[in-house]
Amino acid sequence: MMSKRSKVALFGNGHTHAHSKILDYFFASKLRHNGHKLLKKAARICQGDSIDLVTETEGSMLRIKRVRVLGIKNSKTSTGKCIVFLRVWRGSVSIPNPEAWTKKEEK
Repeated sequence: MMSKRSKVALFGNGHTHAHSKILDYFFASKLRHNGHKLLKKAARICQGDSIDLVTETEGSMLRIKRVRVLGIKNSKTSTGKCIVFLRVWRGSVSIPNPEAWTKKEEK
């Protein structure tokens, strides 16, 4: 398990964005955790979880940048930080927008 605010920090480290820019994405509801909108900065991450940044919405599709957690070591660095292995998709990936389906069903 990870410490508090790890989702925001992991995405920033994976994509080399500044912490303030990642916070802007969070407050604009552009960050997702395993396909769901990220509601809290302070939540736990497990191995296999994905963190997405929505770059644009095209109808029923989303263009995202993704970070996947491959592993978390139990040991820590000399500065006391957790060691995390990430897989980063630098280019945009298209995925279906889950909110587009729920809006059509409500009508």
